[in-house]
Amino acid sequence: MRNNDESFQYELFKVAGAKGYYKPASPATVTEIQTVKNELQ
Repeated sequence: MRNNDESFQYELFKVAGAKGYYKPASPATVTEIQTVKNELQ
């Protein structure tokens, strides 16, 4: 059942990507990364 769900999600991801619905976030800057690291220490 899990494999079917994961396969379905992957197919959905591919369709969304083909239609332009999926847009990955831009990479974090070094400053943003450092800020998060500092907050978590």
